[in-house]
Amino acid sequence: MVKTIGIGKQDFASVIEDNCFFVDKTGFIKEWWDSKDEVTLITRPRRFGKTLNMSMLNCFFSNQYKDRRDLFDSLSIWEYEDYRKIQGTYPVIFMSLASVKADNLADAKIQIKAQIEAVYKRHRYLLEGDTLTADEIADFEGTNTRMGDAESGLKLNILCEYFYRYWGKKTIIILDEYDTPMQEAYLHGYWNEFTAYIRSLFNATFKTNPYMERAIMTGITRVSKESIFSDLNNLNVITTTSSSYATSFGFTENAIWSLLLASGYLKVDSLEKRGITLEPWYHLSITNLETVSMFSNMFRGWFNASVSNYNGLIRALLRGNVKEMNIYMNEVALSTFSSFDSRNHPSGKSEPERFYHGFVLGLLVELRDKYEVQSNRESGYGRYDVMIIPRDKNSQAVIIEFKVIDPQEETSLDMTADSALKQIEEKNYDAKLLERGYKREAIQHYGFAFEGKRVLIKKAQI
Repeated sequence: MVKTIGIGKQDFASVIEDNCFFVDKTGFIKEWWDSKDEVTLITRPRRFGKTLNMSMLNCFFSNQYKDRRDLFDSLSIWEYEDYRKIQGTYPVIFMSLASVKADNLADAKIQIKAQIEAVYKRHRYLLEGDTLTADEIADFEGTNTRMGDAESGLKLNILCEYFYRYWGKKTIIILDEYDTPMQEAYLHGYWNEFTAYIRSLFNATFKTNPYMERAIMTGITRVSKESIFSDLNNLNVITTTSSSYATSFGFTENAIWSLLLASGYLKVDSLEKRGITLEPWYHLSITNLETVSMFSNMFRGWFNASVSNYNGLIRALLRGNVKEMNIYMNEVALSTFSSFDSRNHPSGKSEPERFYHGFVLGLLVELRDKYEVQSNRESGYGRYDVMIIPRDKNSQAVIIEFKVIDPQEETSLDMTADSALKQIEEKNYDAKLLERGYKREAIQHYGFAFEGKRVLIKKAQI
């Protein structure tokens, strides 16, 4: 059966049942369960698959999905026998606050109470038999938007107790988009009153709850612990900078390129086989002028705050004025670079070099009308970083090599820039341009040396 793209689908069961494309994220189930964290808060940007992952957790653990191995038997989690045994064996409360958007405190509370009421309605089977007393049945039936604040704050805690009596197991609680009402409260000026209410709800649900097995929350931002999480000393917060669950949300780098290719933004120019295993490497380029224009406008938007320095840098590059290039590039770097992006990482210095490489490529997109800008292509005995090829062969061509300072071998940015220029010469990066008929004296070499937000550009003497 041909797979389809389920645009906007957030229900895991329907994604699998409708045979939609699904990037296997079931490793997240194992990573979270193995962590043994009592309460987990995961923050990620919008459109990063948070809701779909929470739906997946619900389908995996909830006893409402007992005997639904068909949802998982083709996915990686099913390789683990221990996890096959626990699929569909827990009572689960799955609730989302994504729709709680009110411009006043009273309506915000009503909307949250409506979500709690909906959870209770999904479990009306608890009213059958002798699980609940007469008073508890009346309390169950009274779960609605008219209940008091203190009463509503205890409702999820109480439901976990009911589950324990009925199923004989503690409850897994999944709360999606926990921070949506918090953002509305901040925007509309009822933050202080609302945080008092939500803090009480969270404390009863996640802290003083002996019938909770585990809990997980997702949101876009981490609300300060002092405001609503002050009582939750059992909370593990996983932000976007954490290595935990790094591959469970959004895309990895190899997936981004695949997505752009599959979406038609990029096309395959050529296929190269490398190494003794003939591993395939694809050379990609932007599909058409419309897509080039889209990326160009996007890059310009990134640099709006320093647009004069950006334009000055390009003009200085084309004139070969190294002094001005250094002035403009350092001003752009100071106003734009993040120390996190530009610092050396434990995995080596290749990461910041890639950052600088990509940054400068973004600056050069404006040259596309009169120049061909290439990156990481073979020439001579290696691969140059950037080559700027004029469409008019009477104009100057440019080769750029990027280097991040190596404190163990270099004592200054000057030495690093010299090393970059030496690499251009020793690797004979001019070869490709010479083959295309450009004169050697018309080829300029630039070494870009970086150390954090500091930049030094040097030009080889012809």
